[in-house]
Amino acid sequence: MDAVEPDASGPQAMHEKLFKIAKRIVRDGKFLFALGGEHSITSALVRAAMTKHRKLSVLQIDAHCDLRNQYEGSPYSHACVMRRVHDLGASIVPVGIRNVSAEEHRFMKKIKLEPITAVQCFSDDDWIDRVLNRLGDDVYITIDIDGFDPACAPGTGTPEPGGLDWYQVTGLLRLVAAEKNVVAADIVEVTPVPGQVVTEFLAARLVYKLMCYVQMRE
Repeated sequence: MDAVEPDASGPQAMHEKLFKIAKRIVRDGKFLFALGGEHSITSALVRAAMTKHRKLSVLQIDAHCDLRNQYEGSPYSHACVMRRVHDLGASIVPVGIRNVSAEEHRFMKKIKLEPITAVQCFSDDDWIDRVLNRLGDDVYITIDIDGFDPACAPGTGTPEPGGLDWYQVTGLLRLVAAEKNVVAADIVEVTPVPGQVVTEFLAARLVYKLMCYVQMRE
């Protein structure tokens, strides 16, 4: 479908607009796959997916936890999106994390959430098994492009060194799609860099790969 026009009245209104559009897609039995700039779109999309799949797990590939309650005065910031997802009642499995604020650290201890860090993805042979064991049957996948190492995907707003590579991410996605019921997905935070299209090509190919992995299970 066509791109959704921003609602200039504010982030909450934009959230509701996205929710209503995504809810129709879910209601019609279509696979919801969104491409966004702001990661903040994810909470509206997860909310829509949960109208059909009540017990939803969210696989989050990301450099950051995005678990702040507010950021720069807004609870709808990209830095708060997974906190809003948690508020919806979905379980979260963060992968590739390598930047955590003090507030987020305290909150994760409170809810007993242990992210699988980027370091663990390189050092622990069983990291994919740990991801699969934490996910439920129905899975929503959200991929912040900064989950990749910036050497692979430099075109993003908040790059963090030491991220995941192409084969780690696609290997994980292939196994998740084979063993779980992936009901929806998004890829977000691509910020084009003038003069090169490395990140855009990676994101486009990732869309194609994930769609194929989901179709292979059906």
